Amino acid sequence: MEKTVIIVDDNRKIIEAVSDLLVKHSFKVLGTGINGQEAVNLYKSLNPDYVVMDIEMPKYDGLYGIDEILKVDFDAKIIVMSTDEKYEQQTIGKAARFLVKPNQIISLPKILNSI
Repeated sequence: MEKTVIIVDDNRKIIEAVSDLLVKHSFKVLGTGINGQEAVNLYKSLNPDYVVMDIEMPKYDGLYGIDEILKVDFDAKIIVMSTDEKYEQQTIGKAARFLVKPNQIISLPKILNSI
């Protein structure tokens, strides 16, 4: 059975690249969003196996999205992507993994399969 994922990033090129990578590795992308509030809405309506989300986004950032998703489902599997490693400390205990983009994105399918 395919594992399902939502991808949330304000950069459409990142969304497309991550989506293409995951589809090639037999994941099903249920939806995409551009901010933390959209992540929460997508999670509530689609109930994916995984959330792959950026931190720095307009309006509602990824930290907001993480906190709100965890209120809905404390066991949510959230993978955070950011170009700035300074956010890693803020996601410890909340996100399953922290990836530095773009370099570590290639390892995403393997990481998702391990959690």
